[in-house]
Amino acid sequence: MPEPPCEDQKPVPSTEYRNYLRTAKLTCALIKQAIQQIEKQSSKWLDLISSLEDESQDEEQRLYDIASRGPKGMILTMNRASQAIVKVFSTQKQRNAVPMESVVEIS
Repeated sequence: MPEPPCEDQKPVPSTEYRNYLRTAKLTCALIKQAIQQIEKQSSKWLDLISSLEDESQDEEQRLYDIASRGPKGMILTMNRASQAIVKVFSTQKQRNAVPMESVVEIS
């Protein structure tokens, strides 16, 4: 990671650092978009499960549980992705850097 400018000295962030922040912002946006897509599909899957009956519902629920839980499940994966986004922003702030928000707009 390029060295951020020190907030006390108020220098203008370097082009390299601004590019790094833009890349970080884009990466975070892509991760957020992927999380939203997984949440949407998960919701649709749960709706499908609730519309089924008896053995079909039990089997589909079993498949959902396998896909959503465990160390490689979608729930843990979404949590890790969300934590990664938080870490990017908090690490940048802890380094006493120029706030990412002042360099690139964050949505």
